[in-house]
Amino acid sequence: MILHHFMQPLAGYHTRAAFSLFPVSISMTTHTASRRLKQKRLWLALAALFALLFFSLKEKPTSQHNQVAPFGTETGDSLPTHNSQKPLSDAEKGILALARAYPDFFEIADQVPTQNVLVWKDGTRLPYDDGREKSPQERLENPDLEDQMQYYPSGRLETPPQKGEQAGRIRYEPFFKKMYGNSAAQVAQKLTTVVWLPKHIGTKLQVTTVNQVHQKVKTLSLQLDSLVSLRPDLKKYLQNPGGTFNWRNISGTNRLSAHSFGMTLDINTTYSHYWQWSAKTKDENATLSYQNQIPMEIVELFEAQGFIWGGKWYHFDTMHFEYRPELLLFAQMR
Repeated sequence: MILHHFMQPLAGYHTRAAFSLFPVSISMTTHTASRRLKQKRLWLALAALFALLFFSLKEKPTSQHNQVAPFGTETGDSLPTHNSQKPLSDAEKGILALARAYPDFFEIADQVPTQNVLVWKDGTRLPYDDGREKSPQERLENPDLEDQMQYYPSGRLETPPQKGEQAGRIRYEPFFKKMYGNSAAQVAQKLTTVVWLPKHIGTKLQVTTVNQVHQKVKTLSLQLDSLVSLRPDLKKYLQNPGGTFNWRNISGTNRLSAHSFGMTLDINTTYSHYWQWSAKTKDENATLSYQNQIPMEIVELFEAQGFIWGGKWYHFDTMHFEYRPELLLFAQMR
């Protein structure tokens, strides 16, 4: 309609020009003004045409499912700073990473890393390092926060995990009980339902609302839905998820499973490997042969939402994803 409006006055231009041999009573001044008006309308019509072409060819947003940013960087998130001129110690990095990872429970300004405590918003003070030398098994059975804070190798797994590599497998239970709930009933009060891959799977999962974990799982679920649309071969790893909330001990131990807190998700066990199943033993000192089938494309999307993967442990658990953003931030501070 815009082009028609501007171009209509030009329709008879050449026809009228054909009669220019006949006597006319129009003055040269009038003829020149008319030509200028027609030229002006022609330029306006061309401008409108270029505008239409510009907006029709404007670049559309592209899918970013395969452009995975490390956790803490995708929204311009920055790590906490430290006023001291000397480098941070591992203990200071650990305390600051914990405070930064869980802003609903900690204020960075409240933390005084040199005092060896983690300070909660309600004033609770948890010792960071109990000062005890421990064997690997003692760190599992009786850890402190320092034992819990190990460097997690985010990104693609290039080589199998070596003995001692188990960042996230050590958990200081008082920390998680205070944050997520001290009993099954307390944790259950904070659960909500999330539909897992609504387009391709549609399974309902029970996930905690603490730390907005349910929102992280919703975002992850939609991203995986998009990935499966492009890579249908990946669906089998995500369907029939192994479970989320389940207040229980880890098999063969007196330690609570991370599933007890509703912030952990097991994907399809059919395509997963667990060290106890593979080695047919519960002996922590057994020599293990690493096994895994889970594609890294899936792992990277989980990590971008703050989840760590049990496939990066020497005692591997490749179905297991656990919300532990402090370990991803701690690794970035290395």
